[in-house]
Amino acid sequence: RCMWTLLVDGLFLCNTHETLGMLVHRGELHTTVSIIAFLLFIGLGGYTIMNMLVGIIVEVVAKVAVAQVEEGDIIALKETILVELKKFDDGDGMIDEDEMQELMS
Repeated sequence: RCMWTLLVDGLFLCNTHETLGMLVHRGELHTTVSIIAFLLFIGLGGYTIMNMLVGIIVEVVAKVAVAQVEEGDIIALKETILVELKKFDDGDGMIDEDEMQELMS
């Protein structure tokens, strides 16, 4: 029951008002300590979940940036190679053996 309360009320914040209300209205010393510990758990749990989500977002953005750079490099390489091949083409749009030998020399 304790772990369920911490999970549902502390992390998901579903019935937190009921749990804290029950502890506040008892008015005993150990319930005051429990309230402080519960609020600390809520804060640390939220901070931890937020850090995990930020880490995931940063990782996805980094992968997308790398993919875009690679795609741009591939496009630039294709355009450069196409320009160089057109220099040695005789106008038929195909590179035959003689043109390839001229290109390689």
